[in-house]
Amino acid sequence: MSDQGLSAQGTAQRRSVIDTLEIDVRLLGMLMAFAAVAIVFTVWTGGTFVGPRNVFNIAVQTVPVAIMACGMVFVIVARHIDLSVGSMLAMCSAIMAMSQTAWLPSVFGTEYGNPAVLAMTVVIGLAFGTLMGAVTGWLVGYQRIPSFIVTLGGLFVWRNVNWFTTNGQSVSLTDPNLLMFGGTEGVLGATASWILGFIAAAVAVWGIVASRRNKQSHGFIVKPVWAEAVMAGLIVGVILFFVGWLSRYPIPTAKLKRLFEARGEIMPEG
Repeated sequence: MSDQGLSAQGTAQRRSVIDTLEIDVRLLGMLMAFAAVAIVFTVWTGGTFVGPRNVFNIAVQTVPVAIMACGMVFVIVARHIDLSVGSMLAMCSAIMAMSQTAWLPSVFGTEYGNPAVLAMTVVIGLAFGTLMGAVTGWLVGYQRIPSFIVTLGGLFVWRNVNWFTTNGQSVSLTDPNLLMFGGTEGVLGATASWILGFIAAAVAVWGIVASRRNKQSHGFIVKPVWAEAVMAGLIVGVILFFVGWLSRYPIPTAKLKRLFEARGEIMPEG
């Protein structure tokens, strides 16, 4: 497929670069609007807005919202609503927190911080979240109860069960294995981050190539090779730039001081 198409009369019609790359113009408009907002706040804050520390904090805080948003897309597309999504998230968090800090260590007699406990905690959280979603879906899909009623009830039920599970108290998670995945205390580190970044880039390229081959096998029109290469380069560039930018985030002073104290040393000034 070249960068020219055929019009209704059969004459050659040149396509724009955006059309050839098959970029959604609406998505491009949103990205441009976001870039404009980012530029304004960057100038206003003297560069702090796009600094590694702020981007790191935003990325960590956005994860739960992004996960919920991905699930809510399917609910909204089906012309339903889920008012209990926040309460269900809190309930899963409470179950996982109590499983990691109290229930699993007491049942298996393991110490807090055991990697096996963390793995089982993730499985328990996924299973419990799936169960709650299945119950909601069964009531809405098979019992024909309006989603507004079901999820409104779920909002109050799961919120109160959450409070009962934790006795209304905050559960502190200090497992170093958990903190490696982000937060205020720990990260994976530069080496592991770059490894994951290159793996993600390789998966993205493989996905583009596999999608192209699948379209060709079914006789669909595909983009030119150069267009596929440009899109792959953009995606890989964004992934690696994001990893490199976050890797510039220095270790917080308070944590660095604790590391020196753990080794019996005094942190030098500056």
